[in-house]
Amino acid sequence: MTKRLFDKTLSKTDVEYRMVIPMDSLPRFRIPEGEFSKKVDVFDNNCCRWSFRCSKRKNDPHPKPVLSAGWIKFVKEKGLKEGDQVIFSVSDRDGAEDFNDLVGDSTKADGELRVKIMIANVSRDSRHGGGQFRQLMRYGIQFVRNRILFMVQFFSAID
Repeated sequence: MTKRLFDKTLSKTDVEYRMVIPMDSLPRFRIPEGEFSKKVDVFDNNCCRWSFRCSKRKNDPHPKPVLSAGWIKFVKEKGLKEGDQVIFSVSDRDGAEDFNDLVGDSTKADGELRVKIMIANVSRDSRHGGGQFRQLMRYGIQFVRNRILFMVQFFSAID
């Protein structure tokens, strides 16, 4: 089941340096206790894989989470601009199967192109010797411009 995590209108900082994540959304990224960043893999509407780094400040009562390391390349590739709206959604799923089980779907409704990428399941990660994950978190990013809705989902395995 997918739920909206947060909406954001991209700022100049978001499109030029890093994307600031709302504080109340940080727990959903599940950065391990004692660590300050986590790699998040992204699959866009062309089934291309992107890697972002979700990080927070180390010694601050206000961690100010951001997406960096790969985010700006994604912004440039997708042509995102200041003022574009980004919608993040998250889905928790149990179980795991094949990492390459991607399914693409695009439909037109009332002249609006909707492109979404779904992943069936994720099971393999070289860091874990190919073992299966007990839980999968699926994140989705949507951005809207000129009546075109794009959806990107990114995934993070939880041991």
